[in-house]
Amino acid sequence: MIGDRKIIALCTSRIYEATNYDFIKYLSEYFDKQGYCLFVYSIYADLCWHEEEKYRTVMTERGDVDVMKLIDYDVTDAVMIMSENIKSKQMVHEIATGAKANNIPTFLIDGEDEDCYEIYFDYEKGFEQIVRHVIEGHGVRKPHFMGGIPNESFSEQRLAIFRKVCKDNGIVVDDSMISYGEFWAEPTQRAMKVLLQRSEIPEAIICANDAMAMNCAHMLREKGHRVPEDVIVTGFDGIDDAFFNIPKITTCICDYDEFAARITEIMEDYFHNRELQKRYYVKPMSVYSESCGCTPNMSIQSEKIIKRINTNFYRYQDEERYCSDVAAQVSLCENINDASRIWQRYMKKEATCILKHCCVDETLNPMSSKREDSMEESWHMFLCRGEAVDNVMEAYKENVIIPNIAGLVQRGQPLFFMALEYLGQTLGYICFHYEEYGSMEFCDMIMYVNSLARAIGGYRNNRYQNYLKKQMESMYQFDVLTGLYNRNGFVKKYYEMAERVRDQDGCITVILADLDGLKFINDNYGHAEGDNAIRAVADALKWACPSDALCARFGGDEMIAFIDRTCDELVIKERLNKFLTDFNSYSNKPYLAEASVGIFCADASDSLDFEDLIRESDKLMYEDKVKRNKNRR
Repeated sequence: MIGDRKIIALCTSRIYEATNYDFIKYLSEYFDKQGYCLFVYSIYADLCWHEEEKYRTVMTERGDVDVMKLIDYDVTDAVMIMSENIKSKQMVHEIATGAKANNIPTFLIDGEDEDCYEIYFDYEKGFEQIVRHVIEGHGVRKPHFMGGIPNESFSEQRLAIFRKVCKDNGIVVDDSMISYGEFWAEPTQRAMKVLLQRSEIPEAIICANDAMAMNCAHMLREKGHRVPEDVIVTGFDGIDDAFFNIPKITTCICDYDEFAARITEIMEDYFHNRELQKRYYVKPMSVYSESCGCTPNMSIQSEKIIKRINTNFYRYQDEERYCSDVAAQVSLCENINDASRIWQRYMKKEATCILKHCCVDETLNPMSSKREDSMEESWHMFLCRGEAVDNVMEAYKENVIIPNIAGLVQRGQPLFFMALEYLGQTLGYICFHYEEYGSMEFCDMIMYVNSLARAIGGYRNNRYQNYLKKQMESMYQFDVLTGLYNRNGFVKKYYEMAERVRDQDGCITVILADLDGLKFINDNYGHAEGDNAIRAVADALKWACPSDALCARFGGDEMIAFIDRTCDELVIKERLNKFLTDFNSYSNKPYLAEASVGIFCADASDSLDFEDLIRESDKLMYEDKVKRNKNRR
């Protein structure tokens, strides 16, 4: 519960479909009257092709399923799952199990699970009405059944009803009276080609859904058979297209207004501690129409539906191109704050977007993130209620799903949650919170989410490429062992310094430090210890010089520093020697890291040729080395 409103989570997919829009619209209206608020958690598309043993694969391939991990059981009072929309028994069971572990009831729509209350449209009775209407009402004696996917539950259920009604009317069903169209166009057309090659075609083709019925009717007419005069065709499920087919298809529709009202009653019974049934049914409505020879028995608002289809189609085409252009701009931004501002400027929506930390950290490889931890890291606000965020880099610390969620809940409108997925990885999530919405907003949500995911994914990839470029440049300029400039990187920086000194009529101090006894260390203690000594001299030189000194590893054991002003030679030498003395005292090495140092100063009137300065400082360093060797004797 948030405030005084109970929160009902609805888990579904494909919210852009007209039937889902109708259901959610009616359900949220009934819920609002009862003081509930609907949180819709939607994946992009169903998991039909990834069921059972393939489920685990899709869970690692599709980042959009992570949206179900956003369900906050601390504020959720009940969970509803649209099983037939998700089309994965395994996923449905996992959601239900999570709810049960938190003592939250789960109401399953069109599916079976032992941990759930089940609510169905009574498809069996609805389909039986259609079959009886054809066989008993129109006197058909030679019917044919066009099933869906073989062994699929709904297809087999409707086949069983077909067999039952035929038996009741003395019709013997054999395999020649059954075909399978797999619920969609191409398999249906293949099945029809086989059926139409027979010497005698059936009097009626009773289809398990409308898509197959429309294809059957089309192929019959194409081959010169009249529908319904020669062959009756019926469908089932009441999609919009069925009412615009030629002829209009006899079908069965689900009244989502009645369905939503019944679900609200069941929810009220639960919250008032009334006894619940395990299973509930709501009967769908048969629509007899032209494809069986009947006059339509209900008024279909054709003009309204056509207008909705046209508006959605043409507007979607325009907005999809526009979204792609904006996504391209965002992907090329130099920083994440600019990306937020550009997206907000051109894509104003009532939405809040939260990104994972990996989207704002350019040092992370976009292709190496593990999805198992995809909802387990820090968050960053990218859009807040449709407004750009000034500092996306700042971690989102509030322990709520989105800011001001209590205020949004009080409005009574549903909140829609989707995960941002790019190349199978979850980038974050988005919440839509419209004050008013229509069917077009449901189409827009998917397009908006996909475009934003491409934008953030592209931005992330580009920033990582820039990071790699900088790393490569760094590898080219810096010595791996010491962290100082290497000779290539150093020379370029030196000439920039020399030009500045000439312009300012200044001077340059050159310090050359050479490790003493490197060969002795390598020969007696190994090259790893030689590297350790070289690193110590490099650190000593950097510590002895001013912070703005240009330091480099110039040769194997030679370090050099350039300073764009005069310096106290004694101070630098004392600091360098002290660093090495301290190092030797705590390193416990069997050798001493010591260095000979040459310091040379030249002003703008002298030669500032790089090689000349190196030569002069090298002479002074060699003199220091000779002197130090004499002192050791």
